Amino acid sequence: MLPNNNTDDEDDVLPTWRETMIVTACTGTTDRKAGHSMDVFANYLANNGELTPYLRNWFVPILRADPGQKFVLDFKRRDGFESIAKDPSLALEIEKTTWQMCTHSHGGSKPTIEPLVQYLEAGGDLTPFFRQRLVAMLLKDRGEKHYLEFKLRQGRPSMWMEDWIWQSTIVDRFEDLCGVTVTHKFRWELEHALGLETAEPIEIGERQIFRLGVSLEDEYGKYVEHTISLEMGTPLSAKQARIITAAEYGTSDSTVKRILRRFDEAARIV
Repeated sequence: MLPNNNTDDEDDVLPTWRETMIVTACTGTTDRKAGHSMDVFANYLANNGELTPYLRNWFVPILRADPGQKFVLDFKRRDGFESIAKDPSLALEIEKTTWQMCTHSHGGSKPTIEPLVQYLEAGGDLTPFFRQRLVAMLLKDRGEKHYLEFKLRQGRPSMWMEDWIWQSTIVDRFEDLCGVTVTHKFRWELEHALGLETAEPIEIGERQIFRLGVSLEDEYGKYVEHTISLEMGTPLSAKQARIITAAEYGTSDSTVKRILRRFDEAARIV
């Protein structure tokens, strides 16, 4: 079935161009020779960059080292070293409490970054104190007792990488469809692939137009509520290619349109 295109909340899940570039610079490849680093993200934070919902959702699972993540951050401590960081008494109470829970051993257990992870996951603000701590740890500042080691795991791709691949295949499919000439075979394959029905064709002289959509029924009988019209012998327009791509991937036309726009921006910059 072709999707409903009411997508008021979808801008919340798609990254901006800047967010895409930050994530790509850090984790955009699984090539072990690529020299992965979180420096770009650290410098972004150091320059007062906002921890947006998208970056938060990308960063927190890496910081926690979730099982599904290809890239992880390992929380480490330099033994026999006293931090020369700013006086923690300047921090707010929740900052001091959270940081002490991270950096102090309890009952013989090792220090853990989990309290900070939980704070950020719950939507806690990236305060100046926590920003300083994260930047210093990501850049392995020698004035810090604790630091974060960035690692590439063996195993499955990261969730972000899967999303990137999904978007890339959408772009590829759209480009494949653009300019395809509509034939009866193409219409038949589209009907069966998407479970569509075809209304009575419209004939204007030698032109033959087919309207595809979902079959509905009311008090007057069955009818096809069409979503896309195809004219035999003519190439698909960009809009038609987007609608078909959206239907095949179970998303909306507006989502496909935004993905295409961002990939086009990337191509122009490169």
